[in-house]
Amino acid sequence: MLDQRRSIWSWAFYDWANSAFATTVMAGFFPIFFKAYWANPEAPEESTFYLGLANSLASIIVAALAPFLGAVADKGTAKKKFLMLFAFLGVIMSGSLWMVAQGHWQMAAAFYVLATVGFSGGNIFYDSLLPGVASAKKVDYVSSLGFSMGYIGGGLLFLVNVIMYLKPEIFGFISGDLAAAARQIKSEAIGFEELKMVVFGLDDRYAMIVQAFTTNTQSESDLIKLVTAALGSAEAAAIKASFLSVAVWWGLFSIPIILFVEEPKLLNSVPIHKAIKLGWLQLLNTLKEIRHLKVVGLFLLAYWFYIDGVDTIIRMAVDYGSSLGFPASSLITALLMVQFVAFPATLVYSWYTSKVGPKNAVYTGIVAYSIFTILGFFMTTVSHFYMLAFGIGLFQGGIQAISRSLYSRIIPKDKAAEFYGFFNMLGKFAAVLGPAMMGTITMVTGNVRSGILSVLLLFIAGGILLRLVDIKLGEETAKKHLAG
Repeated sequence: MLDQRRSIWSWAFYDWANSAFATTVMAGFFPIFFKAYWANPEAPEESTFYLGLANSLASIIVAALAPFLGAVADKGTAKKKFLMLFAFLGVIMSGSLWMVAQGHWQMAAAFYVLATVGFSGGNIFYDSLLPGVASAKKVDYVSSLGFSMGYIGGGLLFLVNVIMYLKPEIFGFISGDLAAAARQIKSEAIGFEELKMVVFGLDDRYAMIVQAFTTNTQSESDLIKLVTAALGSAEAAAIKASFLSVAVWWGLFSIPIILFVEEPKLLNSVPIHKAIKLGWLQLLNTLKEIRHLKVVGLFLLAYWFYIDGVDTIIRMAVDYGSSLGFPASSLITALLMVQFVAFPATLVYSWYTSKVGPKNAVYTGIVAYSIFTILGFFMTTVSHFYMLAFGIGLFQGGIQAISRSLYSRIIPKDKAAEFYGFFNMLGKFAAVLGPAMMGTITMVTGNVRSGILSVLLLFIAGGILLRLVDIKLGEETAKKHLAG
């Protein structure tokens, strides 16, 4: 049954679950931690290049698997099984980031790539369940609800993770007195004798620091560095623990979609081992069909360009701000702003779509992102970063949600997973181009601003192609295909 309240909310809750990875890991702490802890903090252009390659590699893996897995899922009625498989991969790899030691950027990148594969691969089958949950009348609302739930869910956990990072003493990662002293050192608000009194009052966890101050064999500057390093270690431990919290959150809130969302059963459904063989045949057949479903093909090409721009900004914005010298606390604050602005804004965007139509709503988002990219090139202060974060929050969820629901209108419903496989494949192949292009141009020119400006080309190309898409014709063709 379509449009059932329990199914809709259970489906939307998976966005609440896996968006913790998108916020805390992908957009938030991983880029900062990768640059400052795992990679070489003295070479920001180099770490931007590595991060861009990691994002691109994950996208290539998902893009290569997506259409085939979608075809298999359709033939074998296995959307939920594949969703569980990829979610499990994402959960395990996200939690594994907790174990990676300082300087081991290769291992961190490998776990991140696999976690991203789990995140992106799971979204193929999550998206493909949408036509079985919502009717055409409600699909824009339900798609927007999912993104809204993602922003508020991911934002809430990210808020907790940010507090863990900014106030590690609250969570037991460091003594409150030692953390306060380390912060006073940075603001030059504590003298050395007063610092010694604080250190001598510490418990046995800090015996090495107490001994160093007691023996007095090191210089004052070296002893002060021991205190500030203790706070740095606590902050690192808090960030690592946040990766573990993402794994728990993602796994826990994936339960509703597994229990309460029914996957539409196909009359000709076959076992998985047969579905694999039939999946290859169906994949070849769908490639032929897309050539005939010209509206679908043109929309996918437009989507290939503009969603790459969106994904590149999501994945590389923090790295860009860090390269410009903005403090980590400001970058994190901006990310939190995006989450909590995007929550109501995505629902409002659904209302806006009902007034102007889905195609015009997507086009509005493309124009807005183009403007933000240009403004990002000229950005010089943290306040500029905050303003751009607020603006992106107004459009980020809307352009993603309406693209997803618009696509559901023009594809055959009996092949949803397969067609969403192509949808996600192009999105991920696009995400190969954007981060790699930004990272490479930054590396070649030595100027990260040139890298961010290159993203504008993606929005321009996507916007031009989208204007050529005839949505009404696409809907009629999809209905004829299903009837045939």
